[in-house]
Amino acid sequence: MSNPRFDSFKEGVGQFGLYMDSRLAQREVNGLLGMYASSDIPQGTVLAKWPSEKLLSPIPPEERNIQGVERLIVNLAGLMAAEEPAKDILFEYCGSVEERKKHNVCYFSDDDIQFLSRMNPNLSRMASEARSQFEKLVSGALTREPDLNEEHVKLATHIFNERCWGNFGFMPGVDLFNHNTKSNLMAREIMLDGEKVVALVAPSNIEKDEEIFITYGKKDMFDFALLYDFFDPADFHLISFTRRVTLAIPDDFARQLVNHLSNSYNVRILPGNGHDRFGIVGLDDYFLEQGPNTKIVDLASRLAIRNDRDLKSGKAGELDTIQYLLHVLETFKSINKVHDVPFESVPDKLKHYHRLLEKEYEILESNINIIRKKLASLTHMMQATR
Repeated sequence: MSNPRFDSFKEGVGQFGLYMDSRLAQREVNGLLGMYASSDIPQGTVLAKWPSEKLLSPIPPEERNIQGVERLIVNLAGLMAAEEPAKDILFEYCGSVEERKKHNVCYFSDDDIQFLSRMNPNLSRMASEARSQFEKLVSGALTREPDLNEEHVKLATHIFNERCWGNFGFMPGVDLFNHNTKSNLMAREIMLDGEKVVALVAPSNIEKDEEIFITYGKKDMFDFALLYDFFDPADFHLISFTRRVTLAIPDDFARQLVNHLSNSYNVRILPGNGHDRFGIVGLDDYFLEQGPNTKIVDLASRLAIRNDRDLKSGKAGELDTIQYLLHVLETFKSINKVHDVPFESVPDKLKHYHRLLEKEYEILESNINIIRKKLASLTHMMQATR
């Protein structure tokens, strides 16, 4: 059955240049809105497109910093305040600040953050950082334009954090497709009939009544829940070491190791009261549900370096690498205390984080079993060759 709200939105937003294939339908399944095929859609079909020149408030590459984001938020908040009925169409599905105050991490109290810490201190820290980043963006935007309505600025900040932007700007309508990590459907800029557009193109045949997912990109499962306030237990989940961990630089050898890592990775030094720390930025290193990916194995082979010989060769041996991976996994598992906190005791706004941590625990155990088997096999092989 057609959704009148979606039909009205699609018609109204068309004046801004959005095209959506007529076979796309919005449906609510198990309480969640999503985009479905009302009839078969062949591979290569343009599902939706925006003229590139009409996208809202893209950030130029040279301005993708905190100041650029603040200017974007100011522009969006100004559009919300404009006496122009069409603006309401653009923000039709963006929700309200009041709705988010009931459950969004940006409005968590210190008690909420502390409760998360009981279940997992890493998740609690990342939640606190997300809240702080939101508050800084709102404050920065209001400092630039003190006359703006604070609720508009907050909603504009949420839209920047949550909705579909990519590198192109805000694309109302495109963000109505739900995310799935396994999907390879994402917005891309292409030339179509002589016009530069940002489009979603069906990567394969889509059957009638099939839900159409896009991908928001690869993200640590904690980030995904905190950014989008959503957890799908049926999705494919990822755990990133570099997203969650910074490491101390206690001595000269550690500093040499950091210099070595800087040749291959984007290393960030974090000054501290005592020892500096370092982190690695932008690396797609993940413990997948079926085991670690090659990037995290390669990183572990470097972080496991403990002597000058390995530093000179650039990598630790296979045994040390596997033991390092096992150490990381067991550390992550040890701080996941979800089974010590009964689900019934969790505040409603935090219950999906409890489910998230149950899934994380399951993934960590699976990876630990895989790594232990590999460690046992390698140890047996080494003993057999002596």
